[in-house]
Amino acid sequence: MVTLLVPKTDEIVFNHLLNIIKEQEWTSKHYKELLNLFNMCDSREQHALLDDLISRFEVLNGEQESEAYSHINTFIQQEKLSPDTTLIVGCGDVGRSIDGSIVGLQKMKSRLEPRGKWECRMSQNIHELMAVLSNNKTVIIFDDFIGSGKKILEKFYWLQKSVNGDDNIDFDSIDVIFASLAGMEFGIDRIKKETNCKVVSYLCLKKGITDHYPADEVNQKLLLMKQLESKLNDHFDNRALVEFSLGYSQSETLYFAENDNCPNNVFPIFWWQKLTNEDTHGTLLYRSD
Repeated sequence: MVTLLVPKTDEIVFNHLLNIIKEQEWTSKHYKELLNLFNMCDSREQHALLDDLISRFEVLNGEQESEAYSHINTFIQQEKLSPDTTLIVGCGDVGRSIDGSIVGLQKMKSRLEPRGKWECRMSQNIHELMAVLSNNKTVIIFDDFIGSGKKILEKFYWLQKSVNGDDNIDFDSIDVIFASLAGMEFGIDRIKKETNCKVVSYLCLKKGITDHYPADEVNQKLLLMKQLESKLNDHFDNRALVEFSLGYSQSETLYFAENDNCPNNVFPIFWWQKLTNEDTHGTLLYRSD
């Protein structure tokens, strides 16, 4: 059963909603979901926190998406990378359904210069890449979004293990670069630190609470968010809320791509559909695995 909570708006809440819609035009199509979200609040402080967080969401729309691919193309040209010596691989898993990285590769192939030369240099996963990889190549590992860095680093170590198990390829001769449309700053920093490789990302995002508010306010803001999360069911769609509190890996992400799944790094209050009373409710954002 899907529930939209009965509105209990007052002037202050109404002003919050007007401010959000003014700051974030996309929310005007989700007025009921906004009401639903604000009706979950127990205090003015929670209202104010939601207002501020939603107003600071980064939304990758069609125009920005084109700019993001242009940003990656510019980087490739500046690094003087060519299709002859460069391979691009997504973060797909063998035998799994198509993910955001593979969809991104399909869009990227027509946006890189020289046009028409890159499609045959793209692989969906490391297993496919190994069939065409040889010494002295540059490998760009691409994902549409970098959160904690865990997923894309797993692909890096998969590549490293695969190459080390191949007598014909020397891993030291491979230059690895990471690329994304958007990424969390702490995840990008982790990748750089662990691999000493370059990372190119159109958007570099900070944590929505920890990196935004003064240090003496952070704990109180996090507590307010945890109080809101207490309205959500402990489990939903074979997932445990404890794994996604404040977003996966406590990422505190305020980002999504238009007409796409929102990352699980986003605060779950915006996408977790099941409430403590076992009802599902209309959420501001949508996620499906």
